Formats: sequence, C-alpha cells, structure tokens
Amino acid sequence: MLLSLLFGTKLQAQTNCPEKFKAYNAKGLEVNIFCVGEKIRFKSCSTNAQPDKEYYDANKNDGLAFPDTTKSVTYNAPGTYTVTQLINTGLPGNNQFERTFTVLNTPPPTLTSFTCAFNKVNFRITDAHYDYYRLNFGDGTERRVLPGKDTSYQYKNAGTYQISIKAAYRNATCTVENTVKVQTLPAINIPELQSLQITQYAVSQGSLILQASSLQPDYNYFIERAPVGSTNFQEIQLLSSVPVSGTITLTHTDTRTPYQYRLQVTDSCGTKTGIFSQVLVSQPIKITSAEKALQILWSPYPNTTEVVNYQIFRDNKLLQTLPAAATTYLDAAVACGRQYCYQVVAQLISNRSSRSNDTCQTGVATVPPQYGFALASFNAQNQVVLKLLIPTNETLAEVSWQKKINNGPFVNLGQVKQTLYLDSASFNENNQPCYQATYTDSCGLTSAVSNQTCPVILSGTFHSTENRVNLRWSAFVGLTAAPRYTIEVSDDATGQLLSSSEVGSNTTFTDRKLNTTSQLLAYRIKVTTANSPEISYSNKIRVAQAFTATIPNAFSPNSDGLNDIFEVKGRFIQAVRLKIYNRWGQVIFESKNPGEGWNGKINGQDAPVGTYIFSFTAQDLDGNTIQRKGSVTLIK
Repeated sequence: MLLSLLFGTKLQAQTNCPEKFKAYNAKGLEVNIFCVGEKIRFKSCSTNAQPDKEYYDANKNDGLAFPDTTKSVTYNAPGTYTVTQLINTGLPGNNQFERTFTVLNTPPPTLTSFTCAFNKVNFRITDAHYDYYRLNFGDGTERRVLPGKDTSYQYKNAGTYQISIKAAYRNATCTVENTVKVQTLPAINIPELQSLQITQYAVSQGSLILQASSLQPDYNYFIERAPVGSTNFQEIQLLSSVPVSGTITLTHTDTRTPYQYRLQVTDSCGTKTGIFSQVLVSQPIKITSAEKALQILWSPYPNTTEVVNYQIFRDNKLLQTLPAAATTYLDAAVACGRQYCYQVVAQLISNRSSRSNDTCQTGVATVPPQYGFALASFNAQNQVVLKLLIPTNETLAEVSWQKKINNGPFVNLGQVKQTLYLDSASFNENNQPCYQATYTDSCGLTSAVSNQTCPVILSGTFHSTENRVNLRWSAFVGLTAAPRYTIEVSDDATGQLLSSSEVGSNTTFTDRKLNTTSQLLAYRIKVTTANSPEISYSNKIRVAQAFTATIPNAFSPNSDGLNDIFEVKGRFIQAVRLKIYNRWGQVIFESKNPGEGWNGKINGQDAPVGTYIFSFTAQDLDGNTIQRKGSVTLIK
C-alpha cells in the first residue's frame, strides 16, 4: 500500500538532474567516490523532491530492499556498489533509478623514519594507496610530501616527537591519519683509535686490525685512509653496525705501504659529520740479511712527538726498546740457518700503538760457527755421558765425537744430531777416556774442535778389619777453572744420598766413619767449578760391609727384663729362619722375622727348664749367608 501511495504522488520532473539523485558526505558536500567508513547520504536532486517519498537500496548485489527509515549508509569494505533509488514522481514512466559508486579502502598510511646526525630525520612514505600526503613533524611544522621519496627535517632541539601523517585521495573527500614517534640521535662522541696491527703483509690482499673505543651503536663509521703526508683521506669501508668488542678488521688492502687511518662518524642517512678519530699510521717492516745478523727497517712515524718509543719483539719476546727517532735495528745475535720472526711496535702517547706485520727471516753465514764446550760425566751405570754446549747464537745440525784412551790418539766415536751422546763402552778403571767434538751448523759449516774433557776415574779399597775406605781419583780435565771435588756416599740399594763431603782440589780421601745403617755403600766424586753451573760425576764404586750375627747360649724367660728372649742379634741381617727343637727333635718354635725371638713358651705354656736345640740361617743384601746350629739352655 505504501508503494502505491508513493507512485500516486505527482512530483516535478527531474529534468534538471540527469543523475536523478546525488550522494553527500557528513559535511554536506557532494561526493561521487566514497571511502570505507565514511557516512554517505543519498538525496534526489529534484527541486521539489520530498525526502519521505524517496527510498534507497545501497547495494544491488545483495538484493533490493527499500526501508523507509534508512537515509544514509556507511560502507565497510572497498569495491564498486550499485545504488538504487525508488521515488514517486507523479509522472508516468520509470520511478526507479540506479547509479554506480566506487568505495575506496582507507588503511592507515605508513612511513619509515631514519634518524640522522645533528637532530635530522629522514622520512619516507611507504604507503601507495593515497594520492596526497601531509606530514606534521610534531613541532608545529607541516609539509606536503610525496610517496616513495625521502623528506628530511632537522629539529632545533633533540628529543622525542610524535609525527602525524595525513593521507587523501584526489577524487574523494575523506582523509586518513596515522601517528609514529621518532627519537633524535644522541650527541656524537669523538671515536678513538687505540691500536693498529698488520695481520697480513701483502700489496692488495693484506689485512689489518683496528681497535676502537667510544663507538656508538646509533651511528655508523667510515674507515678512511690517506697516504702518509697527505690530507686527502678516502673512504674505504663503511661500518654499518658497531662491533661490540671495538675490533675492526680491514681486508683486501695494501699493507706493504705505510698509510694513515682514521674513523669519521656518519649515520644511516650518509651524513658527513666532519667528526674524526685520531689518526693511526701503519708501520710495515722489512728485513735484510747480513753475516749472522738481521736488520729490521721501517719508515719514520709522521709525527715523532706522538711516539713514546719503539719496541722490537723477536719470536714474541721483547728484544729491545728504541727511542722515538729510530727507523732501524740490527740484531747481531742470530745463528746461521735459524729462523727468527720480528715485530715492531710504535708505542704512542695516550696508550695508543701501531704494531707492524710479523715478518720472519733465516740467518745466513759464511764463517764457521764458534767451537762448543764439551763435558764428560759418568752415569749410575758407569757409562760416560757426553754433552756439547754450543754458543747461544749458533745452530746445530750434527755433532761428531772423538775419543782417546790414556795417551793414545783420538779416533772417531760417532755422529749424532743432538748435543748428548752416550759412550756405551765397558768401564775400566785403568783406561782414562778423554773426548772432544766438532759440530756442523744449519748452513753446513763446521766448527773448530772443542775443549778436551776427561771424566774423573775413581778407585778405592775397603779395609773391613779397620772399617775404613781409602779413595783416590784422577784429576778432571775440561773445566775452564780449577775443579772442586765433593765425595758423595749413597745407599746402593735405594739410591738415597747418605753424606756429602767437600775435599777441595785433593784427589785422595779416607772415609773412617762408614754409615752403619746401610750395608751397601756407593761412592762417587762430584766435580764443580766456581764459575760454571755444569757438573761432572766420576764412576761409582761399591763397598759391601760384612754382616754379623750373635747367638746367646742361655736365656731366662722370668720377666725380669734381662735375657727374657732367645734372639739373634747382628748387623745388616735381612732374611732369617730360626727353629727351636725339643729333645725329641720336634720343632716347638719357628720364625722368619729378624726381630722376633723365642719367649720360652710352648703352645702358650712355659717350657720346662733344660737344653734345647736351635738352627739359624741368615742372609744379607749382598747375598752372603750365615748358618748356625747349636744348643741353648733355658733357665729360671
């Protein structure tokens, strides 16, 4: 019924409005393109149209419906929509009209920001939906910007700012806004270069390490290089992230030529701040060879007032410290054929340093090496051990030993590739051996003959009845000063040193105080001098003291503390076997312990007074045996 009433109403023809109806936004402005979320009202453009006589369906695709209460619509999704008007015009003909509108999406506009030095920020609109953008920089300044292009803005003061971005379409009246916060960069610290070290010495493939401090993670840094004496620094590498340790490695660079290095502060915007670190200069070195000498050369540091001193390292050990003006060092303490590795460190003021490449060179020579010092000594097996001491600055390839007996000629003994040699010949106290040696260095040059060395030959006589040992020995040959002799006495079974007696330059000695705790004694002579740490030993002689056993013929086990035990007493007894028999030949006591005797009991009961038979066998450390049989009387 409602529709029929409408259709019966006569309205003025809409001849002045070919679209039949128009769309208006919330501000009453006519719009033909809408935005998602924008409130739109449709209205007939006839001059005598009555709002209560017109109805609208906002989306033909979901079916036509003309509610009489809905006069406006808000679209929530972008797309193309067909709007249908139903109106009673009072005129014959069609009373239903359509128009198609476009609804545009309204996502929040996006942008990125790059904070730069000196309170400068670069903005870039990354959004591609809208046609126009305006930025409000948060300090009252607003500017129209284009998408995809950088817009720079420099704040007067450091701080945090809220940035507003407004976006709009060319054919739509809606605007969309989004906000972001930016924090300007902190004030710039002046970077510091603490040290420079050449790690690979090469023309184009060299490498070095810079140790820096006072670096800031908010900034980037250019490594810059210039020839020595030039102010034309060139950027050779960008550090886009600050190393936590402050260690910067530079590769594929020329380290054979001295260069100046520094850091310049930059940022993500590529700003040349003009803020630099101190300059460090690389210090490559070269080595030249001379006769048993190596010379290290380097270029002078450009500003000698910065140099505290130069430190010369050889094989990672400090060899010499030189003044700031030095540019060379001659190491004359090198051996032919031995390789040496050097490094020069320029110690600078403010605890900075520049360390050269580690360069190695082998010593050369045409002059034979200095002769060595030979030393002969007996070991515990009475074999001669030979040692050749060569000068510190010489190398060793091979040692040739010669030997003579008494006053005979020297003959070749053997060749070895080390300084020690064992003469395994059997010991003979009547044959005094003497030795000498030559050696060949790593360059194939042979030294002159060493000193002659003859170890001490020790002999001795043991007088058991007087309990003394007479010693005599030959003089040692080979030390550079007068030898001093010390007599050492050891337990031959355990090797324990029992006594040591200095006898000066004497070559005889009588020991009248033989040790009573050790049966087997070993004597040898230790040879020393006042001006040498070297020691030589003579051969060892062995003295075996006799062992004894005393057996009582009676005992009285009455607990009076006198002769209560039948026991064997003596010196140096090691193994024993004691047996006691009754008159019927039965064993009533047996012991294998040298300190254990018979207490006069049989099975825990007192044995009868009378005579008993014993047998006794004992042995000492030297393998000697004592056997005794007899009788002992048990009395009360």
